[in-house]
Amino acid sequence: MTDKFIVNELLAYVSFYRDKANHDALRSTLLASYLQSDITAAKKVFISRFGEQLGSSTLTAERRTSAAREAHEAEIEDIIAMYDSFDMSHALSECKFVAVNLDNLPKYGPEELNPAVVVERQVRTEANVKELANTVTQLSYQSATDESASFQKLEMMLNEMKQKLDSFQSVCASHGNLSPAPTRVTARNGPIDRASNTVVYGVKEDRDMSAWRSDVDTVLQYVVGHTVDVVDMFRLGRFAPNSSRPRPILVKLRVAWDKGIILSNTKSLKQCRQGEVFIAPDEPLEVRRAKTLDRLKSSGVKTGKSATVTDGVLVIDGVEVFSLRNGFIRRNDGV
Repeated sequence: MTDKFIVNELLAYVSFYRDKANHDALRSTLLASYLQSDITAAKKVFISRFGEQLGSSTLTAERRTSAAREAHEAEIEDIIAMYDSFDMSHALSECKFVAVNLDNLPKYGPEELNPAVVVERQVRTEANVKELANTVTQLSYQSATDESASFQKLEMMLNEMKQKLDSFQSVCASHGNLSPAPTRVTARNGPIDRASNTVVYGVKEDRDMSAWRSDVDTVLQYVVGHTVDVVDMFRLGRFAPNSSRPRPILVKLRVAWDKGIILSNTKSLKQCRQGEVFIAPDEPLEVRRAKTLDRLKSSGVKTGKSATVTDGVLVIDGVEVFSLRNGFIRRNDGV
């Protein structure tokens, strides 16, 4: 029975929120709330429990820092991708991810604009300042023979603290009366840069991630007429085994100019061999859901069905189909 419970605060947070927020917001929250060592440890816990199912997957590889991104940023994406992979095989149906130390859980949801994160980071930084003060006191009593080495260590620590305080001032200026916090929190929890993002709909699900990624590359090349430089792509939402509708795919392009070309040539997708695929700009979740509701309602009316919207819920022929709050409504009666 105990094997069915996996204790890790980061994994418990991901398990709960990954289907309640877009992946950009979730990744930003994790990177702002957890240390690199916490992220690495969480990935190792996941691999130790599900190593046999993962096999030789590249997701289990040890990540290293590159010019494009930090190692722990890649590890966060590996963790989310492993969840998506196991959704396809139902490997997580018998497991529960739990948190024991609630202090290690972020006090806000991934898409909440909550000043609590700023305050939380300030408290941690104040603790670092106290630790630095204690270190300075200890260094003052060291012997003269260690004076040179101690001074260098102190200088490095003071420089690091100065950078943090400078970041505080920058955040304070952008948040008005809010208490200052590290630059990283503000940058990762501020408005998401969607200038180079598109969303591809209709690409069929596949347990082999490289298969559907190849399909997306083919679609983009068909629309633009040449190979498109893609930074990253990933599925949005949790896999539903009984759904005939594949999850959309967020595609991050390296060049924003390619996005304009793609969106202006989407009509050519009617002749694309990949099937019923269409591409839209990346927009906030509430905007996408509002457009989806309008599209479904218009389609229902055109086909002669009764379509009404009450309290943000679309009802077609007496059946609740879509809501602005939760998206598509899944039914439990097999329909």
